[in-house]
Amino acid sequence: MVVEGSLGTKSKNISSISRQIVAARFIEEQNERGRRLVYQFDRPLRYGVRDILGKIYSPEADNIEYRDKCVGEVLQYIPTHEFTLVVISDASTHAERLLFVGYALPKDGRMIYGHTYAQIGGRHTFMIYGGDPSSFKEPEVYLRRLAQVNGYNWGGIMA
Repeated sequence: MVVEGSLGTKSKNISSISRQIVAARFIEEQNERGRRLVYQFDRPLRYGVRDILGKIYSPEADNIEYRDKCVGEVLQYIPTHEFTLVVISDASTHAERLLFVGYALPKDGRMIYGHTYAQIGGRHTFMIYGGDPSSFKEPEVYLRRLAQVNGYNWGGIMA
């Protein structure tokens, strides 16, 4: 966006330049029941994108509800207000890719990754029709959109 300066000169909008850059790092791929990709952002996120219309939504209430159903030491690892882990999940029964708020649990010297049921991206498809393969996007498309709705400039996937 370009705005008029005080002397009639054109200058760039400062707000779009001063936004912080966020990047994500690939953590793990799991193939238990469908395919799950885990990514970690280098800055905290608060918002996701829900439904076909691209409605921006805060998963905080869903995360708190999920956390309330957990017991024991797991509670301390479930994010509520902000999150950095994102799980991209492909259904095993039909063509569908959804994004969820992720969390990590330390167990036996390694990390176990899971996700809440707070959907923050992707699109629901109908299982009775076999899903919709055309709704699949590359992981970077979803991650870039999450960066944008959280007010960051996208810096890419780190190696």
